Amino acid sequence: MRQRPERTMEQLGGHIKTWRIVLELSQKSLADQAGVSVPALRRLESGEPGVKLDTLLRVVRTLHLDKNLLNSVDPALHVLGRSHVNATDIPPEEDIPDMEVTHHSVRPQDPCLS
Repeated sequence: MRQRPERTMEQLGGHIKTWRIVLELSQKSLADQAGVSVPALRRLESGEPGVKLDTLLRVVRTLHLDKNLLNSVDPALHVLGRSHVNATDIPPEEDIPDMEVTHHSVRPQDPCLS
C-alpha cells in the first residue's frame, strides 16, 4: 500500500526536528544558518504540505544530511537501480562517509563533503 504524501512530509519533518533537537539547535539558530524563516522551518518540521523544496534542501544541507538524501535516491545504491545502471557508476560502500556529530553542529568526516 502506498503512503499518503502528507504522511511522508510528517515523517520527514519529524526527522528534521529530531536532528535539530539532538544537535541542540533552536529553530531560530537553524533557520538563520539555513537562510530560511522560522515560520518556514516550523512548517517543514510539522510536515505541512506545500513547503518549498528550496527550504527543505537548505535545512538538509545545513544539517549536513544532503549526502544521505542524495544517497537515498541514488539508483546505483539500490538493487533495482543497479540492474539499470552501469556497474562502473556504482561507488564502493567505503566511499560513503560516516558523519561525526559535534555539539551544536554536524560535521562530515570526509573533507570533500564540506
